[in-house]
Amino acid sequence: MIRYDYDIKMEDHIKNSGCYKILDKYPSTKILKEVTKKIKYSSLDIITKKRITPTSSITPRIYGAPKVHKEGNPLRPIVNTIGSPTYLLAQYLARKLSLLVGNTSSYIKDSESFVQWTKDLKMKDEDLMVSFDVVSLYTMIPLDEAIDVMESITDSEIVELLKTFLKSYYFSFKGKFYMQTHGVAMGLPLSPIIANIYMEHFEQNPSNHFPIPQKNGKDLSMMLLQNGVTVRTNLKNF
Repeated sequence: MIRYDYDIKMEDHIKNSGCYKILDKYPSTKILKEVTKKIKYSSLDIITKKRITPTSSITPRIYGAPKVHKEGNPLRPIVNTIGSPTYLLAQYLARKLSLLVGNTSSYIKDSESFVQWTKDLKMKDEDLMVSFDVVSLYTMIPLDEAIDVMESITDSEIVELLKTFLKSYYFSFKGKFYMQTHGVAMGLPLSPIIANIYMEHFEQNPSNHFPIPQKNGKDLSMMLLQNGVTVRTNLKNF
C-alpha cells in the first residue's frame, strides 16, 4: 500500500467513523495531572499507587494495519499507548478485570477449546451451526453501557478508575490530537477485556433479543440451531 492511499484511509476513518473528536490543544499534561490526582486520592494501597502513577506523558499515536485478507485492504486502527499517562493504569485495570472474563457457560477461550467442544457435539441432519460476527467490535462498544456492566460485577473503586481511563483516551495523527468518544481501540491492554465482558453480558441479556449462543469468544459467537431448516426464516428477521 502506497503512503498516499494509507493516509487517505486513515483520515477517512478518523473523520467519518463517528468515534473521535478533534482537540484544540496538546492534552497530555492535563491528562497526566488528572490521572495522577485520581490515583492519589483513591483507596488503593501505597505500593499500588506508586506502581500505577504515571511518570511520563508520551502522546499515544494511531496507525493502521492493513487487512490484507479483505477486499480493498481496509485498515485496522491500532493505538500505541506505551509511555502515555494512562498506560500503567490500564495495565492495572486489565489485571483486575481479566479475572471477570469467561464467567458464562458459553465462553470459549480460543480455537483449540472450540475444537475440543465440537468433538462431543451431536448434530442431526436438520441442525445448523451458525456464527455471528460483530463488525469493528472495539469501536462499536457503547461505553456508558460497558460501564454499567462493570458496576454490576466489580467494586466502585475499579469502576471510578475505569471511567478516568476511558475519559482520558486520546492520540495524535499527523500533528493533530483526537479524543475517542465511542468504543475502545486495539492496542490498549484493557480493550479486549472490556470487549469480552461487554459481549458476554450482551449475549446473556434477554432484552437484546439475541439468540443465546452456545459458545462465544471476542467478536464471534457460535451456536447450534436445532431443526435449522425451520428457524432460517426467523433468523432473517434478526
